[in-house]
Amino acid sequence: MKVNNEIYETKGHGWWADDAAFGFSSLRLCLNPVRYGYFKRKMSQLQLPGKTVLDVGCGGGYLAEAFAGDGFMVARVDPAARSIEAAQKHASEKGLTIDYRVGRGEALPFPDGCFEVVACCDVLEHVDDLDKTVSEVARMLKPGGVFFYETVNRTWLSKLVLIKIWQDWRITRLCDPNTHV
Repeated sequence: MKVNNEIYETKGHGWWADDAAFGFSSLRLCLNPVRYGYFKRKMSQLQLPGKTVLDVGCGGGYLAEAFAGDGFMVARVDPAARSIEAAQKHASEKGLTIDYRVGRGEALPFPDGCFEVVACCDVLEHVDDLDKTVSEVARMLKPGGVFFYETVNRTWLSKLVLIKIWQDWRITRLCDPNTHV
């Protein structure tokens, strides 16, 4: 069974909506502040020399906006044009400058070694070719750069909660079917 990535195109306009789908809201309000706090602490410990970030599979731009708000030069890539449009609109309203591009993790549209940080959150479980995506991320990083990622664990508990309860069972469904497989 293939992951349904079409949701990011069909519902991509709703990333920042007050009544956003549960998945979008939980990323924005619960997961992103925690993960960005962790990334920020790690970057401080590592004392990176520059402030360039690539956000791969950025969706509505939650993580990209957090980095940009802290003064990073941010580029972001996502295959869903509608998600890119929503993110671009929101960042513009917030006065943030972010380089937005439609593209895939398997073929990143940047030259080798141009970022100190590459972030890839809630994405690796959605790509068609994991090895190619990780190879492209490595190609993007400057020497000594850092790859931050977060993805769903392949455990029975993750399958029960994320797949069965949040997607498959109609009465408890919070996400569209096949958002994750």
